[in-house]
Amino acid sequence: SLRGAAASESAEVVETGECDWYGNVSYEIERVKIATSASTFRYSYTLRISGEGTIDYAAWGKPEYRTGINHIYIGEGITEIAEGVFAGLSGAGDIVLPDSLLVIGANAFSGIDTLSTIDLKNVTTLGARAFADTSLQSITGEHLRTLEGNVFENCGFTSFTVPAGVTKINGSDFSGCAMLTEFRCAAGQSAYTAQDGVLYSADGRRLVAVPAQ
Repeated sequence: SLRGAAASESAEVVETGECDWYGNVSYEIERVKIATSASTFRYSYTLRISGEGTIDYAAWGKPEYRTGINHIYIGEGITEIAEGVFAGLSGAGDIVLPDSLLVIGANAFSGIDTLSTIDLKNVTTLGARAFADTSLQSITGEHLRTLEGNVFENCGFTSFTVPAGVTKINGSDFSGCAMLTEFRCAAGQSAYTAQDGVLYSADGRRLVAVPAQ
């Protein structure tokens, strides 16, 4: 486990606090010293969040966290992530979400350019630009229902499979995805259809999204 690996490198908790308006959600930040050569080192930080309800705001504002937080673990009981909470934490390429999470707010993970894959588990709703300006190339999201606009703007997808339960996609959700070559639809998808890699409404009458390539 990461906690076990961190312990072998003398992990220490350097910050704790709350990140919601009601005192129900708390966080801790662990720091690990990692040697980069015989005479130099860097710090890697792990952000762990626990409690019940919504993560309302980002309490981790120190400059070193912008690139130094490499791991984000969100515990069971968290049901929603508010707008912009993790935006710009560009080093956080390892993110683990809980089964309890249902809603990810606007810009929640935008600008994390080291993030290439994410398991959304039971998330149903992604707010506007939730993962914009990341390096996402794949997602798992069997329970996903709604994309609120520009959700995956400027991401790294080469192919995107619309999960079976999705009923709302905006044409802007994939704007700027310069490597995207095709859309597909998962088995059971009834709101949309893909023809020659292009995404249409299920009846084929409305053009929804066209890949860049």
